[in-house]
Amino acid sequence: MPEKKNFKPYNGNQINQTTKGNFVDDFNTWRTTCQNAGAGALKVKHITSLYEMLKNHMTEDLIRDNSRNKGKGGEGAQNFIEIIEDMIDGVDMFTDAHADMLVLYSKSLEEIKGKGKGLDDEEAFDPAFIVFTEQEYGHDNQKLAPRTVQGHYATKWYTDKNGGDPVDGDWMTGNNPPHQALFSKTQTDFANPKGLLWIMKEAAGDIDDSELDVIIDVIGGGTAPEDIDAITPIEKFFDKIAKEATYWKGGRLLISKVSKEFKATEFTLTNNDQAAIKEIAILNEKDSPTGYIRTVRIRATTATPIVTLVDRALKRKNTTHSPEINQNTGKGYRAWQNKTKRGFDYRYTAREAYGVTEANMKDKDKDGRRSKYKPDTKIIKIWQQLLWR
Repeated sequence: MPEKKNFKPYNGNQINQTTKGNFVDDFNTWRTTCQNAGAGALKVKHITSLYEMLKNHMTEDLIRDNSRNKGKGGEGAQNFIEIIEDMIDGVDMFTDAHADMLVLYSKSLEEIKGKGKGLDDEEAFDPAFIVFTEQEYGHDNQKLAPRTVQGHYATKWYTDKNGGDPVDGDWMTGNNPPHQALFSKTQTDFANPKGLLWIMKEAAGDIDDSELDVIIDVIGGGTAPEDIDAITPIEKFFDKIAKEATYWKGGRLLISKVSKEFKATEFTLTNNDQAAIKEIAILNEKDSPTGYIRTVRIRATTATPIVTLVDRALKRKNTTHSPEINQNTGKGYRAWQNKTKRGFDYRYTAREAYGVTEANMKDKDKDGRRSKYKPDTKIIKIWQQLLWR
C-alpha cells in the first residue's frame, strides 16, 4: 500500500517529513502510562499520578527543607519532559536543532541516573534515592538513632505501624516507579515501552534519519537553470526531451507539453543531489526541516527555464536539431521555440537558406522586389517578431 504523505507548508513549498522510528508514538504511550499510574499503583496518598510526580520532580517549592536537594530546584525530570512535550505537541516538522537538543538533554538526563545513591552525596537528583527517616523510640519514649531508607516510605516498618502493604523490595534499592519511568531500558508497568531516557536517545537518531518529500512552488533566490539540471534525474528528464520526437513539431518545442509533464513528475534523488536540491527548495537554513530529500516535484518552473534546460540538453547532445525527421527531405528539423524571445532558435537564416549577403541583400529578386530578409534573419520568423512587439 502506498505511503500516505502529509505535506505541510514551509517557505512557500510543501514538505512531507517521515521519521524512521516511532518515538512520537513511544512518547505518547509513555506519557499515557505515567498518567494512568495513580496513587494506588504508586502506593502513595497525596500524588494523583506518576506523571504529576515526574512533572513536579525537583520543583524548588516542593523540596523539603531538610532535603539535600534544597536550593537545587530545576534540575529534575520536568525539564526533559517539557522539552520533548514542546517538540511533539507544538512542532510541525523536526529540525537539526531538535536532534541536537535531544542529544544534549538525553546526556543531561543520563547524568542524573544514580545521583544520590550514596547517602553522603550532595544531591539526589535520581528519584530512586529520595530519603525517608524511620524513627524508633526506646524506654521512656526516648528517641533512638534514626534509620534512613531510600526509594519509598512504605517499608515494612511503616506499614506495620500504619497499615497497608510494603512496596516491592527493588523499589527500595534504586528501582522505584519514577526511576523506572525515566531510566528503564525495557518495558515495565511504569515505563512503556521504555524509559524516557531511551525514548529521547532513539528520537535524536530517528530525527537525524528523517526523509523528506518536497513539492517546490517557490524556488530559492539566485537559482539558475544550471542549478536545476545539476540534479541527476532532472538532467535525465531533459535529455529525454532532446531525444524523443513526441515533444516536438516541425522542429518547434512543445513547451506546454514539456512543462506539464515536468511539473507532474516526482523525481527520486540521490546522495549527490542533496546539496543542490536543498538550495533550490530553501531547505538549507538552520531551522529548516531536517532529512534526506528522497523525492521532489518542481511546480514553480515557467517557460523560460524550461527553454533553457532543453537548450542545455541539446548542447549536451551536441546538436541544433530536434529528434524529428522531415519526411520530405529525410533530414532533421532545426530546433526552435516560440515562447521566449531570448530562447534558442536554430532555424536557418536567410544567408543559409537563400544566400542573402550584405552585398546582395538590396538586389531585386525575380519579382522585381528587394530581398525582405537581412542575411541573419531567421526564416519564417517574421510573424513571431510581430507577436513580440
